[in-house]
Amino acid sequence: MVGRRHANWKALGLGSAFFLALIALCSLIVVGPSFALRAGGPSNFSLGGSAAVVHPGNGSPTAAELTAAGSGESHVNLSVPDGLKLRQVSSLATDYRFVTGSCASGSPRFTANVTSAGHRSSVFFYIGPGNNGGCGASAYTNTGNLAAPTGLADASQLPGGSHDEPFSKVQNDYGNYTVTAVHIDVDGGEGVTQTVDFDNTIVNGKLVTYEPRHGISVLVERTAGTIRVKEPGSKKGFQNFKKVESVRVNSLVDTRGGRVEVTAATGNYGETTPDDSVVFYDGLIRLKQGHALNARATAKLAGKLQCPNQAAGEAEAGKSGGPVATTSRGRGRRVWGSGRGHYKTSGSGGTGSVVGTTWLTKDTCHGTFFRVTDGIGISVHDFDLGRTVDLGPGQTYFARNR
Repeated sequence: MVGRRHANWKALGLGSAFFLALIALCSLIVVGPSFALRAGGPSNFSLGGSAAVVHPGNGSPTAAELTAAGSGESHVNLSVPDGLKLRQVSSLATDYRFVTGSCASGSPRFTANVTSAGHRSSVFFYIGPGNNGGCGASAYTNTGNLAAPTGLADASQLPGGSHDEPFSKVQNDYGNYTVTAVHIDVDGGEGVTQTVDFDNTIVNGKLVTYEPRHGISVLVERTAGTIRVKEPGSKKGFQNFKKVESVRVNSLVDTRGGRVEVTAATGNYGETTPDDSVVFYDGLIRLKQGHALNARATAKLAGKLQCPNQAAGEAEAGKSGGPVATTSRGRGRRVWGSGRGHYKTSGSGGTGSVVGTTWLTKDTCHGTFFRVTDGIGISVHDFDLGRTVDLGPGQTYFARNR
């Protein structure tokens, strides 16, 4: 589970002297500004295989834990800009520690997938002896910059390439290859069990930590079914969701075919208290969060309602008899939530702030209907009346549109 992690760590702002020094080291190599990943942007990553987010990290609340047993594997996908060339890769580094096992069969490693003239291949940067120590060590070790000119890379999959050649030579020979993906892999081979934690990963000067970032990103874990996500500004439309991903605030999340567990950074900066998580399902929502300290994360109902002209006799605000009928298709605009923490749902007529419960939020043509089924309850804020009403198990409330 992603849940109950905390994200408001001071080092997210690069306040640690260690990370300042590391980033300064990476920045000594000049990268064209149109291709360099911007430090301080969303920490875009996704986990695959049997990877999970675990607590604690290295001086931070969480880390990515990758496990390989037998033929199993795990990986962290790290965002790279479109059009990045291999010659422009300037820094690959991460903190890591072995929970189980040691280095084996080229694992763990950074992998850069590359392509040129239809030829697809990979360049590997091995984590372990030859680049640095730390194989089998239970304490966190930093790799140093594996993409330094003198660092050793495995380019044996490229035409004429070989194992363990200086990365400067690889860049000289294959610098025009386009990098399509960068990931960390743990897949030690049959009969080998490896569990490795990673934290504070750097790709071309961009620091990736495995926490949500206040007002910037949330962690989303698909726990059942099919989930689709559309990030703000995306021209690709909705994309099928994998296992665990860092999703930018203001993204649309379609949970009508499954369930997701959302973890947002909801405390003050510098706190170490774990965050709670909320499961959402059976709805289309937009995940929102302000930048103010301790701002609630909000699941705002999204999608269109098919509404006729407003009819007479609409329900009164606060009436417990249920919502006005709507001509919206299918399940309409709604979502179920279950959990606790600093979260709320939002419809056209009001918001429901969770105390600890399972609850329904549903928009109709005349307002928003709230229902609590179990747990402690929610606090409903009615936009029209400007009042707050507490609901317990079995209770409902209808907040009429203004």
